[in-house]
This record gives sequence, structure tokens and C-alpha cells, in this order.
Amino acid sequence: MKKIILAVSAIVILLSAGSVLAEVANKSGSGAHNKALKLIDATGRDLGYLVSADPYTGGRGVDSYTTYDPDLEVILKWITSSNSNPTNSWPVLSIYYSRPNCTGKAYYTHFENQEEEPDCNTPITIATTFWYRMRTCQPLSTTINSKISSGGECSNFPAVTVNDAYLVDSFENRLLDPAIVPFKVVEK
Repeated sequence: MKKIILAVSAIVILLSAGSVLAEVANKSGSGAHNKALKLIDATGRDLGYLVSADPYTGGRGVDSYTTYDPDLEVILKWITSSNSNPTNSWPVLSIYYSRPNCTGKAYYTHFENQEEEPDCNTPITIATTFWYRMRTCQPLSTTINSKISSGGECSNFPAVTVNDAYLVDSFENRLLDPAIVPFKVVEK
């Protein structure tokens, strides 16, 4: 029971931290000295604002870091044991569109009995090639009639109304090249 409460508390803190970091990142002059903790890889690449550092089991060193990227507006998790890409993307089968030929508004939905709903701050991916972020955390009722799937092809189908659609938009993930270890935390 204590583990469940701690896990739920950690998730709430992480989500709250993401919202706070987004607000802080958009304001100049915030913080005691106008500085924040950033995670940097071995090449000097900025991996985002530090949200948390998770220790190895046994207590020596850090197993993973969680960062918030205000440009991408997502929370990313980085493993410290090897050069890596963000490890917390939410893989889905398809993204659906409100208009034919994959135009109009884009949505993630449970239409094809996909996984449960993703965390609002977690990037959504199709075959790790197409990246999306959720724009709403509340499901919407909408009509869809086209979709893009893992191969990148668009297919049309007769219009269908769904009640569990989440508005998303695509983004270019500038962090697709693996981050190079060791990581370091710096004040910027």
C-alpha cells in the first residue's frame, strides 16, 4: 500500500513539476539567481531542465534522469548506463485526422483498441519516426475519417464518431540522435 501511495505521489509531483517548469521556462527573471538546473550530455548538448534524478538500486550513482524540454513541451527520461534516446515515448499504432488525406486536426484515440491513455506530458510516437504531443488531457468527442500508421502511409475511411479522442500535434524531435554519456547537471 505504501509503495502505491509513493508511486502515485511521485507521478503527481512529476506532472506538477512539468507544469511549473513550463511556466518558469517561459518567464525571464524567475528563480533566485535567474538560473536553473539543466542536464547536459558529454557533447555539451542541452537535454532539458532537470526534473528528477533516480538513484540506482543500492544507492550508488544515478540510473536515470527526467528532464522537461520547454521547446518540445514534453517530459523526457534518459538512462545513464549507455548512449541513449529518450526512453519514455508512448508507441501507438495510428494517429487519426478529422479530414480526408490526413489533414485537419490530429487525434490519438482508442479506436483500434490501443493501449490505455498516455500521460499528457509523454511524447507519442508511431514507429519512433513520427512524434506527437498531446494538446488536451481530456478526451473529446469528434469525427475522424483518415489515419497515418507506422509506415507513414495515410488511409481514408468512412467518417466515424469517437468519444475518446485526444487532440495532438506533431513535432520535429531534435533529440533523436542518441545522447552521449556521461551526463552532467549544470546550473544555467
